[in-house]
Amino acid sequence: MELVEQARTKAFGVLDSLKVKMFMSPPPPPPPENDFPYLKGILGFIVLMFLVNSWLELRQLKQLIKKRPPKEMEALVGSDEFKATRAYGLDKWYFGFLSSTVDTAESVAFLALGGLHSLWTYSTDLNEKLP
Repeated sequence: MELVEQARTKAFGVLDSLKVKMFMSPPPPPPPENDFPYLKGILGFIVLMFLVNSWLELRQLKQLIKKRPPKEMEALVGSDEFKATRAYGLDKWYFGFLSSTVDTAESVAFLALGGLHSLWTYSTDLNEKLP
């Protein structure tokens, strides 16, 4: 029993020293300076994706605006059902377009105005205050 207790004590001692070394080791050196504008690239990609999605959505809007169903569908769908479906589709399109516009503007503003940097600074300051 004594041998088991000694082995357990030794194992936990090694684990404790590893924990201390992990959390007390100095931070890694900063990465080398790079002149590539990553932030501008990311912002440009976000805006480009928004523009492509908006173009596709505008193509869909052209179909939703039509007041008559396609000839293939006229026999299958009544005019009242088509009007109700069309109205729902238009409302859904307008809300989706507004929502995606606001989401994109929010993301671009958060990144462009330094929100990510501020959040990172706040979290490191908070981490330093922890025991």
